[in-house]
Amino acid sequence: MATLYSILSSAAGEASAIRLVVHLKPANADGLVYPPTYEGGTHVFRPAWIDGGKREAVLIDSVQSQANRIELAILDSYRRGHIPYPDIELSVNARTGQERYSVLELSHRVYDAALRMSTVDGVPFPQSEIGKAVYSARTEKATAMHTHAPMTLALGGWDSHGGGGPLVAKLPRIMTSEIVGLDAQLVSRGAMKIDPIDIRKDAGPIYQSESPERRWEIEKTKIDEKGRTPSEVGLGNVPSLSEQGAVITEAVQTSVVSCAAVRRLRFEREDNSYNDLRDRSGQTAVVALGLFGLIAQMDSGYYLRSGCDLFPLDEPRLEIIGRTLQNSTVHAIAAPDAREALMQALDDAKSHNLEWRKEPVTAEADTRLVTLVERSRKATNGED
Repeated sequence: MATLYSILSSAAGEASAIRLVVHLKPANADGLVYPPTYEGGTHVFRPAWIDGGKREAVLIDSVQSQANRIELAILDSYRRGHIPYPDIELSVNARTGQERYSVLELSHRVYDAALRMSTVDGVPFPQSEIGKAVYSARTEKATAMHTHAPMTLALGGWDSHGGGGPLVAKLPRIMTSEIVGLDAQLVSRGAMKIDPIDIRKDAGPIYQSESPERRWEIEKTKIDEKGRTPSEVGLGNVPSLSEQGAVITEAVQTSVVSCAAVRRLRFEREDNSYNDLRDRSGQTAVVALGLFGLIAQMDSGYYLRSGCDLFPLDEPRLEIIGRTLQNSTVHAIAAPDAREALMQALDDAKSHNLEWRKEPVTAEADTRLVTLVERSRKATNGED
């Protein structure tokens, strides 16, 4: 019986794609879910073709959100000691307190603007050895990214703040995952915050205080002459009726790894030459890492946000799509199998001198980033 590692290695070299489809049911018996809201308080509705039929769908979890969940699952596994990972940690030593962030938590991964405002061993990150390596990475020059930030090879990355125009690093996403709700209908949600003190609307207005400690005054102040209603500052009964929610019959999560895109990754040697076996080992390691993260986040459960719990109807199954859809095979997959496949892939890559950095790296926020963090924390606390 073939191991998951051998299946992934073969797929990386020959298949069109790897696909996982998981069917889900909402926790609420009536099908109510709360999808993400976008500008204007709206949800994203679109048609979906399922088994040849058109059904109305609502976006439950976007590709970008799923990518973040996968990264956090990788980070959690790394911090628990289940897998290795070449982490880069950003340390912010501000007067408002010390804050630390893994590169897996940053919005733009290793290309995040915050890292450009940090130093490694006193050297600005872009000029550091790691910085120069990842900023020069390309699809056909992926060795440094494999060494220092391999999730970027799976989930993509763009040095959009690099200022280099079309010549900056831009790595395509080779793995996507998305959850949509089916037979979706928009519903209105009513809510009421009851104030036992019963502060009435006519008791206002209330004015912003010049003192950060007091926050609000009942007399006009120099910085606030118009004032606000009691409900605007959290007092009194606050009724709400907004179109935020949907009912669905079921949800489906579709995750796809493009093997065609994976094969574009090349892992150059020190003399800039290539070797097919080395390339295949690096490609397989990227696929194994991405799938481990995907299965790990599935295993952690489908609590997506308040009011949006989903239950899987069955275990995920791995579909290897060959050159055509007719040439497909299906395999069971579980978290222990995914971890074992990842470790085997890393061992094979190591035999081809492709190895993750062993020690974590700390990037220290410079005075620019520290100042921005301090100002932001003071603003959050109402101190400005």
